[in-house]
Amino acid sequence: MEKPDWEGDLVRIKTENTLIIVDMSLDRETLLEGLAREIICRIQVLRKEPDLPVSLVAEKLLLYTEGDLREAVEKHRELIMNEVCVKRLELQEKPLSTGKEWDIEGYKIKIHLIP
Repeated sequence: MEKPDWEGDLVRIKTENTLIIVDMSLDRETLLEGLAREIICRIQVLRKEPDLPVSLVAEKLLLYTEGDLREAVEKHRELIMNEVCVKRLELQEKPLSTGKEWDIEGYKIKIHLIP
């Protein structure tokens, strides 16, 4: 088997008598779910910093972001709330003055967790 050959979003793998071509591009739904999971990862870091008990259900999560990240939060709100154990998630219209800021795929997000 030869080394995989990339051309854009296509990867070609050639064996002795077979050619396999796989389209590795992401559809919109997969992209948004992946972004939501990246947000979940950042929130879990926030939960660990003050050493919150794993079983604690936080009161509120405030988020401010734009673009694809905002769409990911809107579409996957329930997933995010369940994964990070929070009662309320509020997506803010204006930037937050408190919280921690991250860069995810070129988008800024600011998150404030209220235990």
